[in-house]
Amino acid sequence: MMEEMDDLDVESVSSDYSILPEAHEMDGVAQPYLATRPDANSSISSHTQVEFVNMCSSYPSSQDLVLCYTFTAEHVPSVTDRLALYKVGFTTPQDYLVYEWAPMQPQAAPSSDAADGRIFCVTFSKSGLPGDANEFYQVCYLSEDRLIRGVSAPFQLVQDGSAQSSLSSGAVSSIEQPDGTVLVTTDVSCLHTNINMLQACVQRVQAEKVAVEEQLAAVQLQLQGKTEQLRDLQLKIQDLSVAADKQQQASAAALLEAESRLSSLQQERNALQESLQAAQDEVDRLQEEIKLQVRHNDDVLKTLSQREENLAEKTAQLHEKQEQLATAMNQLQALEAKQEANEELRQQMEEQQEQKLLLEKTRDELQQTKQELEEEQSKLVSVQTSLDACREELRVATERQKVLNADNKVLQDSVRSHLRYSAQLKLKLREAEGACAGAERVARQLSEQFFILYLSCRV
Repeated sequence: MMEEMDDLDVESVSSDYSILPEAHEMDGVAQPYLATRPDANSSISSHTQVEFVNMCSSYPSSQDLVLCYTFTAEHVPSVTDRLALYKVGFTTPQDYLVYEWAPMQPQAAPSSDAADGRIFCVTFSKSGLPGDANEFYQVCYLSEDRLIRGVSAPFQLVQDGSAQSSLSSGAVSSIEQPDGTVLVTTDVSCLHTNINMLQACVQRVQAEKVAVEEQLAAVQLQLQGKTEQLRDLQLKIQDLSVAADKQQQASAAALLEAESRLSSLQQERNALQESLQAAQDEVDRLQEEIKLQVRHNDDVLKTLSQREENLAEKTAQLHEKQEQLATAMNQLQALEAKQEANEELRQQMEEQQEQKLLLEKTRDELQQTKQELEEEQSKLVSVQTSLDACREELRVATERQKVLNADNKVLQDSVRSHLRYSAQLKLKLREAEGACAGAERVARQLSEQFFILYLSCRV
């Protein structure tokens, strides 16, 4: 059996059991544990400062586990130093199963095995020990600054009645590799029995690794598909943004044109309103003139009526005078013989002549008044014609105002339509951005799953 152990590949045994990482700080959050030390050129490894003595290949799990150690280099123990129990192949110092505080005083008599003549012993309670007899365990000494100062040889925890074999001081060795890792080997006979089990475990882990790699490839394909979808969505969003910008620019241009046209229409409307107001003022002025002319015509008519009455009176007086003249003529004819009556008749004739002159003068005045009345009537007709023309212009301006109001309403409807379409485009843009954000979240989740699978594969 020992000959078979000598033929074993030391590297394969160390890779399965006891390649230990260099000193690593025990932070509150577990981190991937490196197998190389920070400074590979250091001449002294911290793992060799503590050496475990009188180690056995197995210990009974029904009893307290007592292990002894000594310091091989200068090291000052601290009350916060501890000894922790690990499974062989642990990756981080946080993977311990149970730990005990390191004793400050030696608990055994001085021995020549210790470099400084002191041996310390630590006791792990049986109630806290694991019960798996097929596993190999190691004990590590952790210093105050959370560094591993020593590592024991692998051992098993077996049931009562199993044989215990003591390991001589030469049966355990720690070899520091050039890459900074520490290799711990043993010639325990039971190691060979468990190599096949560990190889089967390695095969199973490799098979799981292949499955994980396949799953990882599928996830990568899915991630690639999601990335392409995300790229397509981004292109669509860019197209939508360009279209929205173009539409917004077109809407803005149309809105500016509509506002300009509306402004011009409003200016024209204001001009028409001013013209209408001016026409209305002209109509009011003409109406006032017509009223004044009507009052003047009334006055002229009154004056003409008075003159006609006076003329009628004078005509009546003339008739009376004519009657008197006729009477006088009769009297003159009757008194032709009388010379005295000639003078009176001559006087009466003179008076009659004067009355005729007065009557002709009155007729001339009446004719002049009639002419003035006809002129006033012609002026009234011209004013009435101007008023009708103003009314026609007012009607045309009112119809044009209605047309302008209809055009204004059509332009306002067009502006509202453009605004609604712009709001719809903005809503579509927000929906596209929400879809892009969802795709980014899915891509982020896939990236996290990929990273977790990658970490699991490395472990």
